[in-house]
Amino acid sequence: MRDTGLFSLLLEHDEAIGVLNALNYFGFGVDADTCHTVTGLDQDRVQALHARLHLAHRGDSTVP
Repeated sequence: MRDTGLFSLLLEHDEAIGVLNALNYFGFGVDADTCHTVTGLDQDRVQALHARLHLAHRGDSTVP
């Protein structure tokens, strides 16, 4: 399998909420050093990822 730099994942509704909550916590609820230590990403990237996934989740009409 070739690494394209993209990753796709299907989550159940409660799993998606859990991921969004975790990203929200690390993006906004802890200091930047802790965020980077735990996630490996700068806090602004975690915040941007949270925003992208939140918008995708809200726009997904298949989610009950």
